[in-house]
Amino acid sequence: MLWLILPYNLDMDSEYMFVLNAEMSVTSLLTKQIDTKSRGRWQMWVHCTQVPEDVPDIQVVVFGRRGKSPAQKVQNLNDNPFLLTVGDIGDITKVSFVLSSPCLGRGIKLHKLRLKDLDTKQDLGFFTEAQCLFGEDGSETVTELAAVRPDKAPLREVHYSVSVHTGTLPASGTDADVFITIFGEQGDSCKRRLNHSHFERGQVSISEMRAVDLGQLSQVLVEHNNVGYGAGWYLDRIVIHDSGKTDGQYAFLCQQWLDSGVGDAQMERMLRLLGKVRNGMLTGKIHGTWDVFVTTSDISSSSLNPKMSLTVCGEKGACTSVIFTKGSLKKKQVYETSIELNKKFNTIFKVRLEIEEAGEGETWHCREVKLQHRESKNVLEFPFCCNFADDEGVRVAERPVLTDCSPFPAGLSQIRNTGKDVAS
Repeated sequence: MLWLILPYNLDMDSEYMFVLNAEMSVTSLLTKQIDTKSRGRWQMWVHCTQVPEDVPDIQVVVFGRRGKSPAQKVQNLNDNPFLLTVGDIGDITKVSFVLSSPCLGRGIKLHKLRLKDLDTKQDLGFFTEAQCLFGEDGSETVTELAAVRPDKAPLREVHYSVSVHTGTLPASGTDADVFITIFGEQGDSCKRRLNHSHFERGQVSISEMRAVDLGQLSQVLVEHNNVGYGAGWYLDRIVIHDSGKTDGQYAFLCQQWLDSGVGDAQMERMLRLLGKVRNGMLTGKIHGTWDVFVTTSDISSSSLNPKMSLTVCGEKGACTSVIFTKGSLKKKQVYETSIELNKKFNTIFKVRLEIEEAGEGETWHCREVKLQHRESKNVLEFPFCCNFADDEGVRVAERPVLTDCSPFPAGLSQIRNTGKDVAS
């Protein structure tokens, strides 16, 4: 929303011109409300300076609420419009510029970025103040910008800290270039080369990554280029967190080789979310009443969820369950209930979500389960990011309690209806 403060003695019978100067490349912030259906054809304008004489190959990917476009070549950087075909991706949320060639000697100064739908005439702008493609020093391979709309705040820019834990087996380390793609509920980060030269045996290598907020993280694709003698690599785990927050670390367990000469010879792994990491051990009283909050998403195509159970597991086989009746877990809502833990519970190890009964076509997507002790106010968060269904979906999924001062558990699985276990 734009506000103009006018002088009290302004002559309202006269006409005035107001010149607005803002560092934002947008012709009009007002999105035209037109009934014309978009066919996913957009014009793009990109205006840059400090462009190398040998213009690098740059691809652009457009992200929306329902997906993303294929990568397409940026035709020019001198403010001449070119066509992008993005498909049916829903409302555009961000644009990612991806460098195809090796890193540059310095960044490319971005002055303007604009998108216009050829059918609806909708204009989208992007904040470009102090923005350089691929960082000021040209060391980055991806730059992302959030779309600006008049009716909602743009997604924020996040600095992710990526901690890569190399295993302790003999010859676990590698000098190869390592790449990751982070996936979340608001898209993915595109493929990034980690800005760390060596991944040594038993060491933790930390890299920083700028990206438009991905929301709750769900999985990470990790790979390397297999360059150098003994390039094989044993990866233990990856932990990612928003550098601007004190909590919210996401853990992804691997504990496998990425080696063309070992095991299945794969040099890339898709790591599913293991859970969120707590700062410190769970303390205080465990037994008593815990309030349960189950957050669902709108991913499910079914209007009716299966009958589900949530089980809280402690040590020495202690466990207690609560049942969610069929149809009670509505889309994009927070379902609240409570669970009683008896005095046998000295700690909580994990929680389990399981389909108890499902009819044909019944499916449900769980975003997160949160437990809060009614007296101590201790909170445990379990991101699930799982689609529970009667056919190809997950039937059982477990999430552990993770702390930064104890080893991560292995062996948890997600069981699909086919009976096949899928690593979490």
